[in-house]
Amino acid sequence: MRWNRLLVFFMATVLLPCCDVFLPDIGGSGEQCADNGDCMDDLVCNFNECGPPKGLGEKCDESKQYNEHPVCENSLWCIDGVCVEAGGEGQPCLYYVEWDEEVGCDDGLHCIHGTCTGPLPDTVQQPNSSKVWTRCPVGMQWIEWNCTGTATDLLWSDVLSSCPSGFQVPSLNDFIQIIVDCDSSVINHSVYGGECNSCSESPKCDEIFTNDPTNSGNIGGGEVKSETYWTRTVGKVIDEVQYAFMIDFDGGYDCVETVANPDLSQALVLCIKY
Repeated sequence: MRWNRLLVFFMATVLLPCCDVFLPDIGGSGEQCADNGDCMDDLVCNFNECGPPKGLGEKCDESKQYNEHPVCENSLWCIDGVCVEAGGEGQPCLYYVEWDEEVGCDDGLHCIHGTCTGPLPDTVQQPNSSKVWTRCPVGMQWIEWNCTGTATDLLWSDVLSSCPSGFQVPSLNDFIQIIVDCDSSVINHSVYGGECNSCSESPKCDEIFTNDPTNSGNIGGGEVKSETYWTRTVGKVIDEVQYAFMIDFDGGYDCVETVANPDLSQALVLCIKY
């Protein structure tokens, strides 16, 4: 009996590692898997089963898109559960929020609303309106996907001449139309200001001045939605002081301010074209 046990031990420790014939076919076609590393050779893990990459129009497992080997063959991408051609402008793509990654677009393009899109223009049209806004405050330039440069803090005396040709400083009403839940003192242009929601909490404002068209958190204008901007609207004169209105895009409180001496106060400027 003792010699039998020694023989079994010897075969297990010496002979078996040298021989593949006794080992099961792990990771072969049809075998269960958790990711591509569980599959042999050029097989990939689709729907937890090892097999060859899927072809054009075949169903695929999007959750395995980021494995070592693509779940679709050649240059195909798994989008909405189907292997499709992607890459060029206008072709489908995916953005994964959890990984802060977009897939399926060629260099220079970004995935916006499921479509590969080229660089955006430096202006954006207000939804359901003919009004056009500049994406960036005065002093900054929209280059491909970013507001670059330094926004200029301006005194009231310099504001009305600050916009490029064809544009002007928005009125308080222009801002009210894109920011929701402004109180009556704002709507009535009270000299004491009032409250509105923040730009980020207002769908139209958020869409126009989104810091990041892809929602990835690292593309676009940075603080555009968290600054205070001049309007061209002025209030009545009280004790020989002219009041001018500002709009605060951040925080949802004190969104409209009046300035007792506009020449001593500074704010940024966005521009609008009607």
